[in-house]
Amino acid sequence: MDLIVVGEWMSIKIMINEHGKLIDKSRDWLGENTSGWWNVITGEDYDNGVVTSILSWAMQENNNQFKVSADHPITMVYKDFDETVR
Repeated sequence: MDLIVVGEWMSIKIMINEHGKLIDKSRDWLGENTSGWWNVITGEDYDNGVVTSILSWAMQENNNQFKVSADHPITMVYKDFDETVR
């Protein structure tokens, strides 16, 4: 099986199984910059073919309270205020 991974603050990763070894094809298939705050990934056979189309949605969709764009990016500020992480 192949593997596609998305997540918060990362680029989309597409790993293709070639003879039992996962090979990163992300840059070949998607280009250089797919970084984002991804929160949904789904696969569906939209054309009744052998290839499943993959769709991802970033946080700028209407499923959250944050409204971000290239002109108004989101910033995350963090600190271990009570120093519980060691």
